[in-house]
Amino acid sequence: MVTKIGLDLGYSSIAISDASFEVDREPSIAVIDKNTRRIISVGRDSLLPENASAGIPIRPFKNGLLYSADFTKQIIKSAISVINTSEDIRCVVGVPANFNGKQEGELASMVIDAGVKECFMVKRAVAALIGAGYAPTISAISVNIGASGTEIAILCQGEIIYSETAEIGGEAFDEAVQRYILEQGE
Repeated sequence: MVTKIGLDLGYSSIAISDASFEVDREPSIAVIDKNTRRIISVGRDSLLPENASAGIPIRPFKNGLLYSADFTKQIIKSAISVINTSEDIRCVVGVPANFNGKQEGELASMVIDAGVKECFMVKRAVAALIGAGYAPTISAISVNIGASGTEIAILCQGEIIYSETAEIGGEAFDEAVQRYILEQGE
């Protein structure tokens, strides 16, 4: 038997879904030792007070860029450990529209090294279209607002013909709202 999962590797969290459509989120963070640069903890464990204060927090995913292959593998391994299975895992990973073949290959290798048997890449804009219930062959505009970036992709008959990523996302939006509220209280 095979367990099928989907991964969305985000700046603030990894969303993981299995075939039953249950979604779990694992923080995409690692804490590393200040001196040795070794990993102290990953994922949820990194948010524990004793681990968070023991080193430097690292977020390996930002606008499609990976900070470190080792940290990335450990965080992915931590995320897929929530899928309690003895079966082989087949995984689909959503990637930014501007990811090239080399980047997809490197990420697929990391996911396989983290314990997945088979790994397939799909552009997030196409995955969003399918997830919204549309045929992947229609024309549409996809807007993906993440924690650190916003990706806009134009699809024509299922192909991404243009994409652009702006380095502003949900965290910046949250900060703007907080600043506004604080200014109103003065």
